[in-house]
Amino acid sequence: MKSSVVAFLASLLLLFGCSCSHQKLVKPAGEVPVLELVQRTVKVEVNCDDKEGTGSGVILRGRDYGLTIATAEHVVAGENCKMIVQEWNGERHRVWRHRVDVKHDVAVMYTLSGRLYKELPTRRAQLGEQVIAVGYPWDPRVVEPTQTVTRGVIAAFYTREDLQHSAVRITAEIGPGSSGGPTFGLDGALLGLNVRKRVVYPWHDYMTHVKHVEDLL
Repeated sequence: MKSSVVAFLASLLLLFGCSCSHQKLVKPAGEVPVLELVQRTVKVEVNCDDKEGTGSGVILRGRDYGLTIATAEHVVAGENCKMIVQEWNGERHRVWRHRVDVKHDVAVMYTLSGRLYKELPTRRAQLGEQVIAVGYPWDPRVVEPTQTVTRGVIAAFYTREDLQHSAVRITAEIGPGSSGGPTFGLDGALLGLNVRKRVVYPWHDYMTHVKHVEDLL
């Protein structure tokens, strides 16, 4: 009787021990230092025949042949535009060509100079996750605007019949001039581009989904 009880207990230990040994512990990704996210953000200066203005953008990659930068299409829209991007350290680069997706308010710009940057990771946003929005807000009282960093969450995913595409609402504050700047996850992945617009309620802060940036590359 005693030997049968011992054998039974041993079989249970072996069963649960084997099942536990095959489980993989998934460690949560660490939060990327905010400074690294700020250094990925650029100021976009636009001088067109029909307008002048500034916006923000994000460096997707940096190679020997120049930078690849994403921004909002409405930032660079205009007639016969000349564009300059300014990095966090003050280095300035002329944009020699760009591509746009008017429907989704996305543009990708290319320079022939710039620092080396690794490929910026991207991923899909999750409802309720925390985000960090970075940009260069415009303020006529400030001679040389610096980056601003705001935090929030993914508040809602909106889709309306009269919209050309769905919108992602965020609670991070987006000021004028920060359009086209990046919305990051805490892991440093690019989730979308900042934009302030009217979708369901009066003006709120949103981001353009990163998938539209990927489609334009």
